[in-house]
Amino acid sequence: MQNIKRKILDWLDLYSADEVEKIVEFWTLQHKQASVEIDRLRKEYLSSIAYDPKKVIKVGGGKLKLGEYELTDQEAKHLQEEAGFLKQSELWKIFTNTLTELARQNMFEVGGVKTKDLCDFHVGKATIFDIKAMREILENIINYQPKK
Repeated sequence: MQNIKRKILDWLDLYSADEVEKIVEFWTLQHKQASVEIDRLRKEYLSSIAYDPKKVIKVGGGKLKLGEYELTDQEAKHLQEEAGFLKQSELWKIFTNTLTELARQNMFEVGGVKTKDLCDFHVGKATIFDIKAMREILENIINYQPKK
């Protein structure tokens, strides 16, 4: 811990008190702007998304559940077939490629690196996280093996 404190103090010695104050003000403003943007996105997007807890998939322990309902082997097989079809579909490829491109633009063109706006960069990272999560959900369904 002392090493970290020493490094911070050494770093602060590189800047005048005015410069340190400007850096703190800048990051405080960035944090406030990010908080405002997160609240706006939450209100604008999350409130418009229909959420049904009965349609949340859980895979594990040889069980496949939608919400608290455990799927029968026949229902699980049907869901696996749908997931396999979706994975091979042109629509799935369009969705994932389009979202990947939008993430890239947010991170490296629209904002992020170009404008040095961390909000745009984080939106891109979140989009990539979502794509990865969707792919993992799809793979978990496809690779599901019922417990014998």
